[in-house]
Amino acid sequence: MSLSRLARYLLVDVKTNKLASRSQILSLSVRQCVPQVRLFQRGRRESRDVMFYVVSLGIVAIGVTFAAIPAYRIFCEQTSFGGLTQLAKDFEKIGNMKKVEDRLIRVQFNSDVPSSMRWEFKPLQHEIYVHPGETALAFYTARNPTDHPIVGISSYNLTPFQAAYYFNKIQCFCFEEQILNPGEQVGELSFLFLLFFLNHFIFFRKSRTVITDPNVDIPEFINHFWEQAKQLNSDHPCYAFHSLNSAHLVGVFDYLNGSLCNFSDSLFRLHWRFATDLPEMQTIIVCDGGRYALWRDEPRSNEILIVFASNNEHFPKIEIVGDNMEHVLIHLAGKDKHIIKGFLPQGTDIDNLRKQIKAVCARRRKKKLGKAPHDPGIWVKVVNDIGYRPITEDPRWFIK
Repeated sequence: MSLSRLARYLLVDVKTNKLASRSQILSLSVRQCVPQVRLFQRGRRESRDVMFYVVSLGIVAIGVTFAAIPAYRIFCEQTSFGGLTQLAKDFEKIGNMKKVEDRLIRVQFNSDVPSSMRWEFKPLQHEIYVHPGETALAFYTARNPTDHPIVGISSYNLTPFQAAYYFNKIQCFCFEEQILNPGEQVGELSFLFLLFFLNHFIFFRKSRTVITDPNVDIPEFINHFWEQAKQLNSDHPCYAFHSLNSAHLVGVFDYLNGSLCNFSDSLFRLHWRFATDLPEMQTIIVCDGGRYALWRDEPRSNEILIVFASNNEHFPKIEIVGDNMEHVLIHLAGKDKHIIKGFLPQGTDIDNLRKQIKAVCARRRKKKLGKAPHDPGIWVKVVNDIGYRPITEDPRWFIK
């Protein structure tokens, strides 16, 4: 580009604020045009620098976007944040891990597939039972029912999130692409599997925090009764009704109180199971004359009764108390109406509560509750696994 042509684009008539004319440019000397040329070159360099910074910032943003997912996954694996279990790398330590024989943890499996994913994906086992300190193997199966290949990637997490810290994944099909052809099923000859072990330190935490299990079935009237107990005795709510026949709230109330994790191995199961308890019973209150228990004919039944079992070590008498905790308080107080008034809401009709108890007993009269066996060995079946009670029980763990 000639100097006159270059200056044509650089010079502006100050008076008219327009580009200089050809005659004006020709009248300028070379010395007068040089500063304008330098200014133009500097502007081009600054434009290139700005463009460089913008492009660099875009590349960094794209890199961070792609790195965020694996970085977040690594963070979750190291900290168990969001329910992601830790990765087991020290296999020698796993091999030498001591199994805690007198503890049993129920691990349930499920699978969730988004609506846009046409796979049929499900676990081959609904739940397994594993001792802390031992490894376990779980299987999943996947099938492509469509007429075209589908690529899928699975992820995993564990709830409650607090428990994820103690689960260590050894090997898994997660985060790997799985290609299924039309009609193909993985699970007939080869399985998608998850191998993990449970850290035995789960029961030796010093924290009083109790892990909330969504599968623990706590009836609503139990929660209301617990709130009442805390109002009566905020420091020791489990002893709020101690003046009523030395009543002590146990079992599910200890769970709500956050004190179960402080029990030693020998007391952990003894606390809510007795030698003569039937599988349908879940003890909630102990007193001088016996104990009160929730009664469910089926593990997840919403029809819950409350029964009283005497302290007879062979054949305790089991009688229906009612279907709510007010009925229990009436039964604890016996015929003394004055002592019970301090534990019931003001204006409660005690005579009406006694009529309710008789009505509950009448509805149940046609059904027999059964008798406890002579020896203390009661083996609870899977279908009768009520609340957080273990699946099988050893007579050594029972209160005799």
